[in-house]
Amino acid sequence: SGGRAMLCLLPSEEVGMRKILNEAQIPVKKLSINPTKTVVVSQQACGIVASKPALNALAKKAYKSYLRSVYLMPDKDVFKVEEL
Repeated sequence: SGGRAMLCLLPSEEVGMRKILNEAQIPVKKLSINPTKTVVVSQQACGIVASKPALNALAKKAYKSYLRSVYLMPDKDVFKVEEL
């Protein structure tokens, strides 16, 4: 069966994941984002998280959970926790 999906990777993960997908004969199409249409929201998000203690605690918990999940990934050559 066929389908479509979007996979967002860090630059350090791209080569290893592309190799895995090619071995599984899954076609990959790399999309580029127009830099003039992007919006940086990191400063706004940091301000909101910093102003709300409960949200700050949830953000820290979510980041720790994300790091733990990357650390436990079986493909250590693709997912490198040291590069986060």
